[in-house]
Amino acid sequence: MSRPLVDCAPVLEAKDIVLASLPRQSRLHLSLLPGRRYCVFAGAGGGKSAFARVLVGESRPASGTISFLARDVTRLPLWRRARAGLGYLPKWTSILARDTVKVNVETFLRASRTVEDAAEQLLEHFQLSSDGETRAGQLAPGPRRRLELLRVSVLRPRAVVCDEPFFGLSGDESETILAYLRELAGGGAAIVVFDPGTAAAETFADESYRLEEGRVVPLAPGERRKGGLELVRCTAG
Repeated sequence: MSRPLVDCAPVLEAKDIVLASLPRQSRLHLSLLPGRRYCVFAGAGGGKSAFARVLVGESRPASGTISFLARDVTRLPLWRRARAGLGYLPKWTSILARDTVKVNVETFLRASRTVEDAAEQLLEHFQLSSDGETRAGQLAPGPRRRLELLRVSVLRPRAVVCDEPFFGLSGDESETILAYLRELAGGGAAIVVFDPGTAAAETFADESYRLEEGRVVPLAPGERRKGGLELVRCTAG
């Protein structure tokens, strides 16, 4: 399937970002275009989760600016960025664990001001129809991740920041998540995955980078992983 035509202007852009967890001389830059898929690789303690949290407004950088849809959002909290169309898929659980899956979906729809009668259709699309009456906290990792992606999708995001979205998933479950992320990108959203180096992430990106000594380093096209956490770009899947 051919990709939709996209604007040339970045939808999400980070400039001169300094993170408290990295050396003060570090300056992180990242620019995401609509409809494109990106991966940023780093090992444990490399700053990938900290960078993701800064992008979405869960925390603030020590310095630097974040722009979303050509607007400076550096000081905006996470919920305001989400309302504006910036989706976030954190590494750890981000659902209402004590409520049923269906109640979660209805809550997501109310929060996004979307009609609640879309719940059944969304449950079917994300392969959760049989789990509707299950407490979300009792879901296996795969269905739980699909529920979290459903939450992101109802906001009709213009960009989605994913922090280790394949964490704890089997190969088949990871492929399912990849399919949904590709679907979001096909609809025009910019997708960035922060990852330690899973096989699923390596096949996902149009452009890949690694966090190295406080810099976002582009990886050469066509190259592959060379073992350990020395990660380089693979051909996009």
